[in-house]
Amino acid sequence: MNKKLITIFVLSIICINVLAANKDFNIDLNKVFSSDGKSANVTSLFSKEYKIDSLIVEETTNKEFVELVRKTTYILLGNSDKGNETAEDFYKRKTEFYNLRYTPTIPKTDDPNKGVFGYDSTSQEYKDDLLSGITIPGMWIKIAELEINYSYFGDIRIIETEDGFQSSITIPKIKYKIPDAEEPMKFKEVASDLTIYYIFKKNKYKNNEYQLYYLYGETSGELNDYFESIEKNEDKNILGLNPTYNSDMSSIYDYSKLDSLTDKQLQKIYNDNINKIVILTTNYNNSVVNIGSGFLLTNNVVVTTYDYLENALLKGQYISVQDKNKKIYELAGIITMDPVSNIALLKINNCSEEGVKLGSSKDMQKEDPIISFSTKSGLGISTQTGIVISNKNKLESLLPLTQTDSGSPLFNKNGEVVGINTQESINKSISYAVYTDYLKDLQNKVSKTNNIESITFEELKEKYYSKNNKELINNDISKKVWNKYSKIGNIEKNINL
Repeated sequence: MNKKLITIFVLSIICINVLAANKDFNIDLNKVFSSDGKSANVTSLFSKEYKIDSLIVEETTNKEFVELVRKTTYILLGNSDKGNETAEDFYKRKTEFYNLRYTPTIPKTDDPNKGVFGYDSTSQEYKDDLLSGITIPGMWIKIAELEINYSYFGDIRIIETEDGFQSSITIPKIKYKIPDAEEPMKFKEVASDLTIYYIFKKNKYKNNEYQLYYLYGETSGELNDYFESIEKNEDKNILGLNPTYNSDMSSIYDYSKLDSLTDKQLQKIYNDNINKIVILTTNYNNSVVNIGSGFLLTNNVVVTTYDYLENALLKGQYISVQDKNKKIYELAGIITMDPVSNIALLKINNCSEEGVKLGSSKDMQKEDPIISFSTKSGLGISTQTGIVISNKNKLESLLPLTQTDSGSPLFNKNGEVVGINTQESINKSISYAVYTDYLKDLQNKVSKTNNIESITFEELKEKYYSKNNKELINNDISKKVWNKYSKIGNIEKNINL
């Protein structure tokens, strides 16, 4: 059976190459079998007048950091099959994990007001040593108690910092034991996804070795409870400020700037912008198959993410655009979509609301407060607050998001949009937002005209996102030419294997 399939596939490729020699039959194999080719071709459809000139520098992941994260996680969790681990192996693993701890050299002092056992307790080294000395053993004990079983490691993300790097690793579908609420003397097994966050620091006292400074873990269940509490207040058309998510990461970051924002300031940001936030629903056969968020760049242009729009093109028949008051705006078309900046612009009709004010993404500093307005359920708008923890080509924030937050605006304390939330990291404490600096020129350009070129959703879907036997194909071959040649050697059947 396998030989037959391989033979048919090879014959299909040969047929395609032979037919491709015909000048009327234009097939690019890279486009047929590569999603990258499709993305490139989609962007070429739109007017260059509205091209998004992103200045994003392509990120390269440090392999040394990735391997260190893998090694640390393996030591912490142990082998996926713990049934064969001896007590000796367990304590060996424990010692190895403790040896990863960040241990700076603490300055000594003779001042009794500053010293603890002769060490300067006011120094940063003392504080760092104290924090790592508590969190590393503490996490080991907690993980050991849960008796976690897992199958494989998932996504690893790395953000380099001035003195080291931050990382997160997701371990899907773990199983662990917790006390049974109904029978406290017994344990029950729980299934969940686990995300572990690490902060490694370069220890200048030990040959610049990267050592583990801080870590914590969270399960998807913890965040689901938080998101459910937000959804309950979403359809009330009030500020409804939700409490900042109580992540363990809050113990190492300063929230004083966020705490200094008054209710009056937050209410003003809400009042000035709430009618500029839109809910995007992707529909198929009158059913909602995907939800996203967006905001007004001008009265007739909506900003969302490339990710949301691509998902809508793949899954839906049309997009519905509405505000918190359930007012529906007609989607006139797609102005542009750019996979590099992860931004898409939609053209709408019959909207009189002005666009948002844009701030500077690059000027955002570590621990600056941010405010997000988005939809969780598709029924209303939620308000969340958090802080920036890193700004390197994109904003990394302590702000848990779901997939429906994709495309929502991130505001600074002045009520200016400085980021567009993405689905790069969802259902986790940390989220990412792309820069909005690229939108300033576009905002000026589109605000001066009502004659904005766009492509209808249906036309874009027909050209590049057709479905055939539930598999995606790149449909840039004209129907006339395809009908002429598709029956030769059953090529149509073979391509759809």
